[in-house]
Amino acid sequence: MSIFMRKKKRPFGQLALIGLPVLAIGGGLWYFLSQKPAPAPVAPTPVVVTPPPAKPIVKAVPVAAKPAAPVNTSSLPLRYQGKTFKGATEVFTQKVVALTFDDGPWPVSTLAILDILQKENIKATFFCLGRSIHNHPELLLSVAQAGHVLGNHSWNHPYARMSPKVAQAEIDNTTNLMIQTVGVKPELFRPPGGKLSNGLAAYAASRKYSIVLWNDVSGDDQRKTTPEMEVKNVLTHVRPGAVVLMHDGGGKHPTVQALPKIIAGLKQQGYSFVTVPELLQMEDEQLTKAAIPRSPSKVYTNQLPTATPAPTPAPAVSTPSP
Repeated sequence: MSIFMRKKKRPFGQLALIGLPVLAIGGGLWYFLSQKPAPAPVAPTPVVVTPPPAKPIVKAVPVAAKPAAPVNTSSLPLRYQGKTFKGATEVFTQKVVALTFDDGPWPVSTLAILDILQKENIKATFFCLGRSIHNHPELLLSVAQAGHVLGNHSWNHPYARMSPKVAQAEIDNTTNLMIQTVGVKPELFRPPGGKLSNGLAAYAASRKYSIVLWNDVSGDDQRKTTPEMEVKNVLTHVRPGAVVLMHDGGGKHPTVQALPKIIAGLKQQGYSFVTVPELLQMEDEQLTKAAIPRSPSKVYTNQLPTATPAPTPAPAVSTPSP
């Protein structure tokens, strides 16, 4: 064999020499084609900051040097607010009387008295117990609708001395029940038994009630009183501006039988009939015209210490004893 004869190249080597560049070129082409174009840059959205609303300018309000005086809403003459009244003074000359009834409203007797007053066209003053109103609210409505004046007579008719808290409950509970039942706030208070030193009158005076007593007693709350005795008691002691004490509560008083004769006897003596507020107004006008100051009866203060603890009495629902 000639030395110039070329050796036969092996096919595998040739393929290897050719394949490597081809793979490199193909890989580069594939990488180039597989790349996605980058998105165009987007300008960032500007952030808008809303400023907080401006606070309103509050002008300073000048403070008054002294608080305004409370408005007086009482319909009673000023000289009787928070004071006691036992009937008109001796200088009172008008022949009028005020019929008053205590301890109601009460079944049978209150309605019978209302019927008598309606027939005679007379307006009277009823001092009512809170427990009686609680037991018979419809009767209180009958008294109010007939046009009579309502007064506060406490809740339980107590005589004993009591703490200021108990006295307040006795009066306020009764007044609040009147307002709830008939929408009337009483301005008159009659202490049970006419007692002025057990705490009730002191609290009533502090609340500007006129504290109404009497100067003509019928005696109908006495066990042995008869209608004839009651008529005699009233007609014997009557005088101009008298406040007559009778009862519609309790159920055993002879007033229902005596009242027509009492009214007839007073008319025969020349008397006409007014309510307690009307009598207060009439006397106030007379005293004002004559420039005479009235000296109301003393209201005794409660002697118990104000810090004495006492529970508020719950409204009683039991039937009151006569």
